[in-house]
Order: sequence, then C-alpha cells, then structure tokens
Amino acid sequence: MSNETALLPLRVSVKQAADILSISSAYCYRLIGEGTIRAQRDGAKTFVSAVELARYVSSLEPAAPAKPTPKRRARAVAMD
Repeated sequence: MSNETALLPLRVSVKQAADILSISSAYCYRLIGEGTIRAQRDGAKTFVSAVELARYVSSLEPAAPAKPTPKRRARAVAMD
C-alpha cells in the first residue's frame, strides 16, 4: 500500500471520498457516473477504494504556478 493510502480505510463512502478530495458529493457522483472515478456497490451503498482515490489524484494535472502577489508598501503613519 502506498503512503497516500496508508492512513485510509480500504474503502470509503462517496461522501467521505468527496470530503477527502475537497469536492462536493454531487461532483463526486458525477465523476463516478462519467467513469473518471471507479466505485463499487455493496447492496444499496456505493464505495470508493483508497487506491482509486490515489489513482484519481495522481491523474490530475498540476496546478499552474501562482502569480506572486505584489508586496504592499507600508503606509506612513503621521505622528501628531
């Protein structure tokens, strides 16, 4: 098991998966419906494996580097 999945249970609910990925449950269900995230059914419940979460995250493109924010100049404070 990889470091990314070592602390996760073998499988999590869709809500837990969404929380782990910092996305909404609705968006997680959409990704499952598209086949982007593979899920398993156990009776009426849907689960996502920890390995699948790690696979999905590793498939994402890296974010563009953030633009540096300009530093603000300190305002001169008038002392009366």
